[in-house]
Amino acid sequence: MQKKTNLSHFLIIIVPKNTDHSPSNLSVLQGKNKAIKQIIALLAACFLVWLSFRGAHLSEVLKYAAQANPVFLGLMCLSALLSHLIRSWRWLILMRPLKANISLWHSFCAVMYGYAVNIVVPRGGEIVRLITISKMESLPWAGVLPTLLIDRLLDLVTIAILIGFTLIALPASMFKSMPWLYPSGITITVSSLALLLILPKLSPLLSIILSVPNIKRLIPTAVSKKINDLLAQFAEGTKCLTNPLTYPIIALSSIAIWLCYWLNFYFVLLAFSLDKTLTLSKGLMLFTVSSLGSLVPTPGCVGGFHLLVSKCLVLIFGINQDLALAFATVLHAFAFVITICTAAFCCFLCQQFLERKANKLTLPAEQKSVEDLQ
Repeated sequence: MQKKTNLSHFLIIIVPKNTDHSPSNLSVLQGKNKAIKQIIALLAACFLVWLSFRGAHLSEVLKYAAQANPVFLGLMCLSALLSHLIRSWRWLILMRPLKANISLWHSFCAVMYGYAVNIVVPRGGEIVRLITISKMESLPWAGVLPTLLIDRLLDLVTIAILIGFTLIALPASMFKSMPWLYPSGITITVSSLALLLILPKLSPLLSIILSVPNIKRLIPTAVSKKINDLLAQFAEGTKCLTNPLTYPIIALSSIAIWLCYWLNFYFVLLAFSLDKTLTLSKGLMLFTVSSLGSLVPTPGCVGGFHLLVSKCLVLIFGINQDLALAFATVLHAFAFVITICTAAFCCFLCQQFLERKANKLTLPAEQKSVEDLQ
């Protein structure tokens, strides 16, 4: 007769008896993991910056940067702000199944706060954006989460389309210098389209899996109910993908966003008087290749953006390395840092003022009179 195996024997072997699984210990481990990820991202950024500036003359880079036309840099900042505003409006369309009258101001504040945090913590801005809009509009975070995923996937689809056109025109020297461009383009295209198709089916699929008797009896009733509620909210957030009426609006707003991004590039080309060297089509090629740099998970896209932009300018268009790095650095500084941080700070100040004003209006008349006397 075969002896029945006790699962606890395996658990004793796998998990040491003295292991501390308390919530406080788990939070410490999670904090250490986050710190390690941050250090790795920072080291990657430093390495990519070194790779970008290797062999360059820093004094010449600064000299070229100082000669940039401030008028066109100002126009670039306006174009960048317009792209963020359009993105905020598109997000309202994605969140419409959750709530019909979401404030554009709240959406814009959440977007800017998220971008500002991304400068320091890669991808951390998505969490801040989720929490901010959920708190401001009293929305379920599980419903907002898929709208953020859709927003990111729409960007990836756009990049994939641009890459598809651009890879055809890129010279062999570019592929030889960066052989990962082609597989990256294919990977982004396939994965983003697949996820957009799967996302609306994800919640029903998980619900079916959880309803399987063998799985259902392993989960406590209260936990099962909570999971089902979260899945229902998640499904609500994906309804924009199943409503054909929203497709034209989403498509047009996506085109408008990326048109503004392209204008950012072109205004900086004008600021450096490179518009005669780089035509509109060549500028689009440069923009597409450098868009891959924004996907590198380093703080504020530092390093990857500089490397791709400068390499593209040097290898494809024959611009000297110092000028190419000045262009990349100024574009990054104004588009990713100055515009975003300034807008996020202004949003914070305005929101604080509006909240104080709203709180003052809700105070009892006696308390208001006492404050006025003070």
